[in-house]
Amino acid sequence: MKMKKYSDMELITMAQNGDEEAFTALYERYVRLAYFIAYKLCKNEADCEDVVQDSFIQIKNKIQDLRNPELFKYWLNRIVISKCKNLFRKNKYMTYQDEHFETKTNLVETRTYHLPDVTMKFSSDKDVMNYFINELPLGQKEVVVLHYLQQLSVEETASILKLPEGTVKSRLSYARSALKNKIELYERQNECKLNFRSVDAFISSSLTYAMAKMVLPKSFIPNAWNFKFHFSKKTAAISFSCAAAFCTIIGGAYLYAANDDVEEQKIVNQEKLFPVIVVRDKEIRSAKSGYFTLKTWAHCEQEMQALDDAFLNDVNTLYRAMKKDNSSYYQSLVEEGWVTSFESVYQKNH
Repeated sequence: MKMKKYSDMELITMAQNGDEEAFTALYERYVRLAYFIAYKLCKNEADCEDVVQDSFIQIKNKIQDLRNPELFKYWLNRIVISKCKNLFRKNKYMTYQDEHFETKTNLVETRTYHLPDVTMKFSSDKDVMNYFINELPLGQKEVVVLHYLQQLSVEETASILKLPEGTVKSRLSYARSALKNKIELYERQNECKLNFRSVDAFISSSLTYAMAKMVLPKSFIPNAWNFKFHFSKKTAAISFSCAAAFCTIIGGAYLYAANDDVEEQKIVNQEKLFPVIVVRDKEIRSAKSGYFTLKTWAHCEQEMQALDDAFLNDVNTLYRAMKKDNSSYYQSLVEEGWVTSFESVYQKNH
């Protein structure tokens, strides 16, 4: 499709000017992410489809009002998560099960493990981690998906969820601890060792893997999709009174997002100020990339001690750039204890 050559910013601008083909291309780029987020939180196919449909209806109706195209992804995340929460409030008496997870990710079952009170089949260690992520409480899953799948900072995650940064940090800490404990218990019970270097990198790679393997419903597959036809029945079914209420709700939701443009623009601007550096043949263009690269290379003091001098020096080069930038990502390294551990190890070796 010729629209593939356009950047997100170009497509958004074109869609804001009424270009249907541009909006379709934008949909193609983000429907998998939106569906994955919704499914991770809803864990119910029918509810997930409703959330994604409603989200893209809102996006299409309100995209012309989005003042800064750079904030599109923040806006999309907020809309999808808000729709999920509205669904939970509406169906608060319901429970959500994850028995269809392996079917939805279209995985080939090749090895079996035994977990407490349940027998599951997994095709890779990443499937094990995704199973554990699915068991987390909703609040923890939200921050895990935003932080580890989309590599958003604590500040960005707090902005999207409209939570204090301290709450996001707390939920991330509880989630990491819970996942680490689940892994250790799993390894002891099954007398095996999962293949990963750090918990953070393992969470990120497992979520990315699951999203890539996820099978979209046929009605959501981009090549078979036509926005007007796909949503026409759902839109037409809304009565005048319901439509008025719906418009009030989505209008309010948009204003809620628009009022946050200033704060979110600060985050975007911060990323632009990061000095581009090349470390170990990897080009680091943002504090976000630097943060996740450091955590992947050496998540804890034990991993830092295992690095040779050349690798340790490269880590130090990136760390110094992060420290000089002093963004929210660097502050996260400080608060997580990574900085203290690294400086201790580096000083001992130099």
